[in-house]
Amino acid sequence: MCSKTRASPPSDLLAAGIPGGVVAAVELLTRTDAVSDADYYAAIRANPIALAVKRADIADNLDPARVARLDVGTRDRLAAKYSRALTSLE
Repeated sequence: MCSKTRASPPSDLLAAGIPGGVVAAVELLTRTDAVSDADYYAAIRANPIALAVKRADIADNLDPARVARLDVGTRDRLAAKYSRALTSLE
């Protein structure tokens, strides 16, 4: 969920009827340059919805069919990245 597009403000999501717990998870999952990796993953660990979504996102990104289409360098870089992320989520 690391997107550089601008997300809707939480108030817009709440006004659209999205439950508060889901909005809170979306806020935690939305990366910003102001939040360190350690703080990002700590916040996600503390929120069951965000944790489930992040783990599912990583599993999707590590899908063997997807990974097989990558060049070796990218494959190795992403394997290390997601390994660190999963360790941080434990």
